[in-house]
Amino acid sequence: MVSYLLLLVLAAGELTAEEPAKDFGRVWARQVLHHSFVLRNTGATAARIEGLKISCGCIIEEEFDPEIAPGKTGRVSIAFESRAFRGPIEKTFEVKARVDGEMTMIPLLVRADVIHPLILTPEVISFGSLAATTTAVREISIVNNTPEPLRPGEPGCDGPFRATLLKGEEGKVYTIRVTTAPPLLSGPSRATLTIETGLSMQPRLEIPVMAYVAPAVLVSPPVIVVPATRGETIRRNVYLRHARGEAFKILSAVAEAPSEAAAKGISLEITDHRPPGRAYRLLVSLDPGLAVSPKGLTLLVKTDVEDQPVIAIPVRLLPRDGERADLIDKELEDLQRRAMRRASRKGGKLSDDDGEDG
Repeated sequence: MVSYLLLLVLAAGELTAEEPAKDFGRVWARQVLHHSFVLRNTGATAARIEGLKISCGCIIEEEFDPEIAPGKTGRVSIAFESRAFRGPIEKTFEVKARVDGEMTMIPLLVRADVIHPLILTPEVISFGSLAATTTAVREISIVNNTPEPLRPGEPGCDGPFRATLLKGEEGKVYTIRVTTAPPLLSGPSRATLTIETGLSMQPRLEIPVMAYVAPAVLVSPPVIVVPATRGETIRRNVYLRHARGEAFKILSAVAEAPSEAAAKGISLEITDHRPPGRAYRLLVSLDPGLAVSPKGLTLLVKTDVEDQPVIAIPVRLLPRDGERADLIDKELEDLQRRAMRRASRKGGKLSDDDGEDG
């Protein structure tokens, strides 16, 4: 064992790096830097380089001299991507070389002090947990680190959020105010705030925006799934209860069906569940002759809950072999969003003919 370790030490001494560390100094984030390390063979036989052992994706092998003759030097060239690193960093990798038939590893190191053209505080806009009808405000500051003047355009934000640019120190410091645009859909809401900066080094910013809305009324199951062929009336129970155990009322339940005839083939019955006034059972009955299209239909339940005045419950056919049942989740989100927006336009109230509304 001792002789084997001694052999490795001797082999490593025969192929050495003239400068085993490269310090790039201060560099900009997302910059790609290149460097060639020089290896010298001080042994009596040729050394073969077989590749690099890299543990970080920020270091990329570019090229290397596969063989270095005795007394000569060879090069190992790499690219270093500063990416979104911040501040001083060190990354190591190893050169795999074979000398006198024995494998040896030569450690090399790169250093850099990564600075960003723009400093964002905070880097992510999070509203945390809030109610569906809450109008909340968050602000993010942008500080320009470059000699170029910052000339931001108008910010844009998708999802249930709105963004406004506030002026600060011209060309240097700005603030973006982000406001929720209720009603928000129950569950996580994610969006991206984008803004053009006018900087050559970082022409565009994309900032994550997120919020979470706990549903005021819990629905189980959230989707009713029925077989395409039914020889008898299908009955399904749906349970609704207030998430915080508060009393609430179900005002009505209607079927959003493609035709009046289809709507008549659906019977909806609401009864109290335990505890009364805080939980309800919705009994859904589908006539055997009711034709449910592949797109299904939707039940709209109206409540007196301010945060959730209307609940959309989709009725869907059992997925066939090979079909993706997980698409129902995305469709459920779209249905709930449509229902909440429609309720918002009507001040939280739905008319009785909304069940036929597309």
